[in-house]
Formats: sequence, structure tokens, C-alpha cells
Amino acid sequence: MAPDKQMSTRLPRSGRMVFASSMTMALFRLAETMSAHTATSLEALSGRAVSKGGFFKGLARESDCTTATAERVLLWLDGFWPEDLDWPSDLIARPSGLRVPSVSGARLAEISNEPIWANGRRPPWWSDLEVREFLTSAHRQMSLLQAEAVGQSRFGARCPRKSAIHTYWQRLDRLHALKKGVST
Repeated sequence: MAPDKQMSTRLPRSGRMVFASSMTMALFRLAETMSAHTATSLEALSGRAVSKGGFFKGLARESDCTTATAERVLLWLDGFWPEDLDWPSDLIARPSGLRVPSVSGARLAEISNEPIWANGRRPPWWSDLEVREFLTSAHRQMSLLQAEAVGQSRFGARCPRKSAIHTYWQRLDRLHALKKGVST
């Protein structure tokens, strides 16, 4: 099958769609699947994923996007993909490491009292339990860039930047190393 026919499909009202690349086609189809399942418009999903309501519709009209934008959108879709909906693996492989285990309230309380912050001060995001739970559960489950991208899409300005996430994860690593040294 010719590449342009393979990446084309029909929409009920708008006629033939031609995609700029297989990546843009996959992003559009993922958004379309999520939209149908959650009863959310493509414009709303576009707004949430890239703060631009016409992003997915533009992809259907042969618009393109940068690789960085495509990766960010793919991470966003993966991070917000409904648990009760299977990922269409025939389109694109699901990014690995974004489904992180949840952290119990007891574990968060335990971390709160550990000697992570030697001076006793806590960063501004520390009191936001959702953000702290996400950053703790994402530790060693995804890269710093992925954690920052998913955190920004989930929590917006409440999520710290990459350098603060890195500092926190380094301190968690030190804490785990201290615990292993004490127990052996």
C-alpha cells in the first residue's frame, strides 16, 4: 500500500485526511480514541495537552509539529490515558515507565519525617501532597524530563522544575543508601 494511502482516512463531514507523518497520524488517532471514550472534544484535549485548541484538528489537515511537541503530547496522552481503555498498540508503542505505582499516605508521612532536608526547611511544593506523591512514586520509574513533562501537564505551576525534582530524587537516593547501610 502506498504511504499516503496508508496514512489517509475518511471523516464523516470533513472529507479526506492526509497526515504529515505517521507520528502525527498516531497522535491524532490516540486523541480521537481518548475523545470518544471520555466524551471530551478534540478541542478540549488539544487545549489540555498543548494549550492550543485546534492542535489535533490541525494534524488532521496535514499540519505538522516539532519532535519535542510530539513527544510532549505523547507523554501527556500516556499520563492521562484512562485506566479502563486499552492503549492502541498498533498505532505507536506506549511510552515506558509512565505508569508509576501509587505511594501510600503512610509512606508519604514516613518520608516527611526522614532527614531528607538537613536544614529542616522544605521546598514550596512539599506541602502539596499530590505533587509530593507523584514525585516520590515517579522516582526511578521515569527520567527527569518525563517527570517534569508529566508533572507540568498534571499539576501546572504547582510542579517543580527539573532541577528541584533532581535535588529531591538525589536526597531520596541518599536516604535509601543510608537505610541499606544501617540494615546490613
